[in-house]
Amino acid sequence: MRPALTWLSLAWWKENIDTVSVILVVITMSILGTTNVVSPDTVVQTLPAILGVLALAMLRDRFRSRQADRHLESVAMALDRVDQKIDRLPAVRVLDGNEVGDCLAKARQDTTIWFFRGGTGTHTRAVTLPDCIALARPDRRGLQVRIEILDPTKPDVCDEYAALYRRLATGPEDDASTWTGEGTRRESYATVLAACWYKQQYAPLKIEVGLTEMISTFRYDVSSRYLIVTQRGPRFQAMLVERSKPHYDYWAFELDMSFDQSRQIPVNAVASRYPLTDQPDTDQVRRLFQELSVDLPSEYTDDDVREIITRAIVPRSNPVVRGAGELAGANSYRW
Repeated sequence: MRPALTWLSLAWWKENIDTVSVILVVITMSILGTTNVVSPDTVVQTLPAILGVLALAMLRDRFRSRQADRHLESVAMALDRVDQKIDRLPAVRVLDGNEVGDCLAKARQDTTIWFFRGGTGTHTRAVTLPDCIALARPDRRGLQVRIEILDPTKPDVCDEYAALYRRLATGPEDDASTWTGEGTRRESYATVLAACWYKQQYAPLKIEVGLTEMISTFRYDVSSRYLIVTQRGPRFQAMLVERSKPHYDYWAFELDMSFDQSRQIPVNAVASRYPLTDQPDTDQVRRLFQELSVDLPSEYTDDDVREIITRAIVPRSNPVVRGAGELAGANSYRW
């Protein structure tokens, strides 16, 4: 900022010397004329010169004023162009299907949080949880995970979810055309079990699970840096919002409200009281689900429970339950 000029400063005298000179001449001539040192005619003859100098000073000041106005106008126009450029920056970036996997991997790199809301959370338990823990483990970084998925104890909700995707299938070759309510239930059970198992594998992990009856075709993944919204898999475009954009906070607040309305199960507390072995047996798992108030169906055999165990803790070595989607190659993803 330019400092204020005072009459004591040299810069002030440089800018106002002509005006001061005119004032001094006027005062001097007035005194001389009053004391009859110079004749009145001489005083009158000097008036045009004095007026001329005053006119030049006024013109100079007006010119400077116009220059300042033009400068301010140019600054205002430049700021307006900057504002327009900022406004044109997209708050939401659209991702093609093949970009989503890379963006999710980038989001996992240094995150301390991961919030998910979607169908059965298959990709979250198969990829997100193990990768985030592996990245956090070297420096024992704290990790907060929150998962909101369909309630597997509500078979009618799972049936409705599967029916919706069958109706959205693009053709017989689309895996969604084979989805079933039972396949959806088993995927959700496996995600709940995985949450407890990973909690015991990594102590700094704080994990929350909410079970919901609300059905949506959108999947939300929130990390410390990004919010990624996907729909129905890699063939469809997704949306990415960076942490610095206001939409990140808008959607994060929406997800907070949704989770608060879900049926939250005490994963952290139960996982601490009922430890699971590296390869849990069926009795351990049945008791764990009972403590979580997420009872397994009475008709599930031990083989059914073992299938859920395998999908929970070794998710990449097996295909997803037929009728609930497909986890194809290493670069694919499933929600």
